[in-house]
Amino acid sequence: MKIRSGSVVVLAPAINSVTATSPNEMIAAKIAQIFDMAGVPKGLVNAVSGSGGVIGDILVSHPKVNMITFTGSTEVGRHINTQGSAAFKKIALEMGGKSSMIVLKDVDVAQAAATAAFGIFFHSGQVCMANSRIVVESEIYDAFVEELKKAAEAFPIGSADNKDSFIGPIITAKQVEKIDAHVKDAVAKGARLITGGTYSGQFYVPTILTDVTPSMMMYYEETFGPVVAVYKADSLEAAIELANDTSYGLSGSVLGKDITRCLKAAHEMETGMVHINDAAIYAEENCPFGGVKESGTGREGGKYSIEEFTEYKWITVNMPQ
Repeated sequence: MKIRSGSVVVLAPAINSVTATSPNEMIAAKIAQIFDMAGVPKGLVNAVSGSGGVIGDILVSHPKVNMITFTGSTEVGRHINTQGSAAFKKIALEMGGKSSMIVLKDVDVAQAAATAAFGIFFHSGQVCMANSRIVVESEIYDAFVEELKKAAEAFPIGSADNKDSFIGPIITAKQVEKIDAHVKDAVAKGARLITGGTYSGQFYVPTILTDVTPSMMMYYEETFGPVVAVYKADSLEAAIELANDTSYGLSGSVLGKDITRCLKAAHEMETGMVHINDAAIYAEENCPFGGVKESGTGREGGKYSIEEFTEYKWITVNMPQ
């Protein structure tokens, strides 16, 4: 196998402990091993382990690294962008999300609630695209909240090796504490707890809150867990305004039968992706995946990944006479 390329790849997996090998490190090492077994020349694909604050900073600031792509928190992404931009590097960032779903008054309420429940509780809400903010037109608000409650309470909770489980564990005990802190803060400040709000070990019960206000942590901050806030809107315009009241802009969703109203919302939502009559959790390998605002820069997927990692050069030739 012959490869003619001057580009190399360095995988720098996130690690949670300096004393034990993390799953991310093992995955990165396996990816490098697969490329090696396929005959890719040594040195083209590399895996480097170490603290992000040390290894990451070295890679981002090194003059031989021309392109940086990062998936992770907005806080770390902002740090990488600051370092890399100073050296005029090309940077692609896929960071946090606080995705909004707009539910219009002409929907089948039970079906819409089922779609919304999947969009926030899949993978226990540990998905950057999860629709953690649901904005519902006032005419169906109460009925929707009740149906969403039924859907949430019907999900079986259990370990991943049980095929009947839908709600699995939260990634770390520290993340459980963050999720619970968001919920407790909201309730203490006046939010109404519809269901959930409890946990056992690293299993957090699907949680629904209403009456969430900007004074509460979970209004603006990414909870990254099975917790959703449901808001009431008296008009489509009010729903769009609420949906956009976030510093994030990764994915979004609109549910409704009137496609004209759906498209109006989709065009005006400040987000990199919008899915009509589906959850905000949606991706296709050949489509541009990425966000705006604090959710990131650049696009992944199919030809868009190739373009993101390509520098265009214009060459003209004036033939000698």
